[in-house]
Amino acid sequence: MQRVKINLNANTNLQLTKEGRQVLEEHLKELTLPRDLGSWYDLSEDGRVSMTLWEVMLIFGPETFVGQPNLFEDSIIEVELRDD
Repeated sequence: MQRVKINLNANTNLQLTKEGRQVLEEHLKELTLPRDLGSWYDLSEDGRVSMTLWEVMLIFGPETFVGQPNLFEDSIIEVELRDD
């Protein structure tokens, strides 16, 4: 087994499912400042989005549990690791 130290500020790339996109949209509606997906997160047409790991935990953590539909394609989060 290999262990990797990951900083909570590390950038991630996610391929959202339909359910994942709904969770993100609901999160943005709850914010007090007016925002939409395109202006707050760089969301591509195919559902790819980039954000820090702590944002992934904040937004998707409460909705991630056994029995919940997958929020990310193949349940994968890509994390950008620094070389240092």
